[in-house]
Amino acid sequence: MSVVLRYVAEGEAVESCIGMTNVTSCRSAADLKDIMMGIISKFGADKCVGQAYDGASLMAGVHSGLQALIRKEVPMATYTHCLAHRLNLALGTSIGSSVECTRFFATLKSLAAFFNMSPKRTDILNCSRPPTSSGTRWSYRSRAVQHILVNRDAVMDCLRAIESGDFDALTKTQATGFLRQMDQFEFRFLSNALHEVFQSTNVLFRELQGVRLNMASAINAIERELGRLEALAESFESLWTRTGGQNERESRSSAPGTLDAYIVETSLGHRPTGKDFWAKLHGELIWSVVEHVGTRFEDVSTFNFVNIFDKTCNVGRMLNLLKESPYGKLFDTKQLELDL
Repeated sequence: MSVVLRYVAEGEAVESCIGMTNVTSCRSAADLKDIMMGIISKFGADKCVGQAYDGASLMAGVHSGLQALIRKEVPMATYTHCLAHRLNLALGTSIGSSVECTRFFATLKSLAAFFNMSPKRTDILNCSRPPTSSGTRWSYRSRAVQHILVNRDAVMDCLRAIESGDFDALTKTQATGFLRQMDQFEFRFLSNALHEVFQSTNVLFRELQGVRLNMASAINAIERELGRLEALAESFESLWTRTGGQNERESRSSAPGTLDAYIVETSLGHRPTGKDFWAKLHGELIWSVVEHVGTRFEDVSTFNFVNIFDKTCNVGRMLNLLKESPYGKLFDTKQLELDL
């Protein structure tokens, strides 16, 4: 287990890795608590005002997790689930719940494997190989989406060459299958739609992993991201035009026979047109991301008092939030109110 301390030195936030601890024999949160308290005590447990881990139950459990046990001894050590990890979970839950998106990423994963297992196939590819996308780190999937969006024509040219070239029957059949999938409007539409989502959320990923990040800047970054995503939800017409939806016969035909499409069909009293379906899919995708990002970061509002020095904020409200927080006793709030 690596232990990193974050502290303030000369007005700047500093992170220092103070060492690695062997915890292979530790099987409980109580064991880990003893180790962590031994480390914290060396620097003064009363100075510890926060702790951050991933979301594993052993670490984050509300009643018996490591963070809960430490808070019993150090009440001000407020637990914060790694913000970047939260964003990753929000994307996985929202985008991963879409049948169409799941199918799209399955194609990208298979396409990457198709080229990775054969230097001969890669040799005739006039671009870099499609990157392998992580099964859990959703931010990495943006690389695969970006690659296929930029290099779709080059990849398809390579697949056509394989289809008609000196390759075995199975390889040719696989190439034909990829060509059919990549030529579908659904593939083009989702590659553009998901690229827009990742292009936006990657900004937040970078901000949340910044060395000089503090809670005030994190809160503001999350609010900016939610604003960008909400604006993105209104951009369907632009996306529809850019992907050529109005010119594609496939996109104007009856929507795929999914359960969602059936629900729309029955509620409207008619089978939806292609544009109705894609507009609904786009809206559901974006608003699902907005909902899950908002939910994952909901408790961050506990730290809104850090904006107390922002002249655009309500000072009285910020002071009340500070008083209600575990950190209120660290400040002379009456003097602070006079100073502000």
